[in-house]
Formats: sequence, C-alpha cells, structure tokens
Amino acid sequence: MLENELRNKKRHFMMAVMDIVLFSCHTLLLIFFICTQIKIMIYVNIFSVSFYGVLFILLKHNIVHTSLSTWLSTVEIMIHLIFALLCLGWSCGFQLYCIGLLSILFFSSYGSDKNDAYIFHPVQASIISMIIFFSMEYYTSLNEPVYMVSFFIQKFLYTANALFIFFLVIIFSKVYSDIIRSSELKIRNEADIDELTKLYNRRKMREIIGNFHEEAVKKRTHYCIAMFDIDNFKKVNDSYGHAAGDYVLITISKILLENCSDTAKVCRWGGEEFLFIEQYKTDNFECIDRIESIRKSIEEYTFIYGSRSFNLTVTAGASTFSGDTTIAKVIAKADENLYLGKNSGKNKIIT
Repeated sequence: MLENELRNKKRHFMMAVMDIVLFSCHTLLLIFFICTQIKIMIYVNIFSVSFYGVLFILLKHNIVHTSLSTWLSTVEIMIHLIFALLCLGWSCGFQLYCIGLLSILFFSSYGSDKNDAYIFHPVQASIISMIIFFSMEYYTSLNEPVYMVSFFIQKFLYTANALFIFFLVIIFSKVYSDIIRSSELKIRNEADIDELTKLYNRRKMREIIGNFHEEAVKKRTHYCIAMFDIDNFKKVNDSYGHAAGDYVLITISKILLENCSDTAKVCRWGGEEFLFIEQYKTDNFECIDRIESIRKSIEEYTFIYGSRSFNLTVTAGASTFSGDTTIAKVIAKADENLYLGKNSGKNKIIT
C-alpha cells in the first residue's frame, strides 16, 4: 500500500511539473504568435495558457485525479497540434508532439488502479495520436497552410519543438526507469529477507551457501554450518502469546547478527530455527567458539516482554565442509547433530 501511495505521489508531482512546463511553453508560444501576428494560434494559446493554469490549481488542491489530468492534457495537446498544423503546415514540427505524447501516456499509466482505465487508457490514446499524425501528414501534403511563414520561422519552430520533445522523452523515460528499478530492487529485497526478523530467508541462504561452497572448492578453504533451534519455544507462545514469540525471534536474530564475523552469514531457516555459516581456512575451532558464544549470549540474555521477564536457551548442531562432501550432506549433518542435542538435554552444541 505504501509503495502504491509513493508511486501515485510521484505521478501526481510529475504531472504538476508537466502542467507548469506546458503553461510556460504555451506562454512563450503566445508571445511568439502575437509577434508574428498569427491570430488563430493566438486564440488557441490563450485557451491553452488558461487551461494549464486552471489545471495546475486543481491538481495542487487534489480536485482532479492524476489520470484525468493526463487525459485532459493529452486532449489539449492533440487539439493544439491540429490547429498548429492547419495554420503553419508540416514543416514547423508540431506533429512531433504525437510521438512525444507516448512517453507521458505510458508513464502516467504506471501504477494506476483499475478505475483509471475508464478515464484513461494509454494504448487507445496512442492509437488516436498515431491516427492524427498520419491524417495530418496526408492533409498537409495536399493543402497549403492558412499562414505562410518564412523558411527561418519554419526551422526555428521545428528545432524548438524537436528539442522540447526530446526533453519530454528524456525526463519521463528517466523517471519511469528509476521507478521500475526501485520497484525491482524492493521486490528482490523482499524475496531475500524474512519479513519478521529481517534476516536472510531460506531461499537466499541456499544461494549464499552455494557461493560459500563454490569458493571453498575453488580456493581449498572450509566452512562451518550451525543449525540453531530455540528450546521450548512453544511454551513462550502458549504462556505469553504469539506476539511474545515474535519478540523472541526478533531479539535472537539481533544477537545472532551481533556475533557474526565478516565472513559469516545468518538466516531464519524456518519457524524457530536459524542457520549460521562461517568460512575458515585451517581449523574450525574459532568457528565453533563463535557458535558457543552465540549459545551463551542467548542463555544469559533476559527477555523482557511487557511486565514479564524470562530466559531461554538454544541448541545447535554444527558440521563442516572440508573438501570431500556436498552441500546437502553438510546441512543434513548439522540438522542431525541439532536433533541429537535436542534429545540429549538441550542447551548445547553438537559437532
């Protein structure tokens, strides 16, 4: 929901900026047409300036929806370019707005809800823009424009229109690209992170273990895996409620992270189980000491939930890779050692 709100705010902001830009452009065109005494375009641009001034006010006060604003702006641009082509001909470049519209249309449709489809549809609007483009190309090839302007004015208007269209396409494409990239990054992060504990999830940890294993094989190093399980976790949920259980999982996750070295990673493997992996070069004593340190830190920690305080312990099963086994066997061995520890008194490490 928050992601959609941020996206809609960005669309709303971009359309407000677009209204200001178009208001400014039509003001300049109005001045230009007054100087060149092209009366029809003077009236058309007076309308356009008034239109964008009113539309900006309506957008600012959230009276007009972003999609409706886009539809209205699209209609105005189409009407304006038709009058400009009739009055000045094809060589002044106003037909380029049919192409420039496309980036605005599809940007504005991104993140819109289903109700917007009844007001504004980018594909339909694009088809209308294309029809106008080819229809006006055909018409202007057979008919002289209402006003005959000099070659210099034609080139000046064509260059100004082309530069403005390039500006529109670049800006809207950049913003659209940034929104897509940001959304994809957020999706990837959500796919890798456990929502409750903010640790890596099981899927991501399998990828990490694969990387550890590949590096260990290539560089002839080793790694140690430890599977942690919270002892008597069900009693916490039964005695204090599931919110207390969530608090315990979050707190233990923080303890695990605090005890991770630069070469270690940790994840929530599932339920109340956590998986720890650390790389080492020669022997696993330092790695086992770190696992013991985690176990002891949790044992000595006093959990305080509401007005109640309690203590918990964890059991861990550890196994190591030393160059002659598979990832599945290393994980299976850690899991096997974990349940040996659970069945032999808990609150211990089995290696």
